Amino acid sequence: MCYFFGATGIMGFLRIPNFWPEIGEYRIDITNIRIDRKSGTAASGAIIPSEQVKSGTIFKGILEIIAKQGNFKFGKPREIGGIKIDLWLTGIASKPVEEAQLLLINKVLIPALNNITVLGGQKSKGAGKISIELE
Repeated sequence: MCYFFGATGIMGFLRIPNFWPEIGEYRIDITNIRIDRKSGTAASGAIIPSEQVKSGTIFKGILEIIAKQGNFKFGKPREIGGIKIDLWLTGIASKPVEEAQLLLINKVLIPALNNITVLGGQKSKGAGKISIELE
């Protein structure tokens, strides 16, 4: 995933700008109470106001793949100081660049995105469940 999203000191090839909800009002105000785990009771002064997205809200946006960044080309291993850092791409990179790009999108990126089922915090409370659909 570092190839797509980047890692410390090196950019990835995928850009995900802000996604916006299809409907106007999509937030729910909620109040939580922090539990003191030691005593098993509500912690003193621990009322926590927050927001959640309404269940069923649909967000739309665009995923962008940057085809070339400086000397780096999507579909080919990145090389820094004469050292290839994406050795896992060796088999794919031996193909023509357009074929390598399609393989990366269809066989790696799309399945990975489709496997994301939870985002954000409060997962133990059932929050953050998502499904991703790509057109």
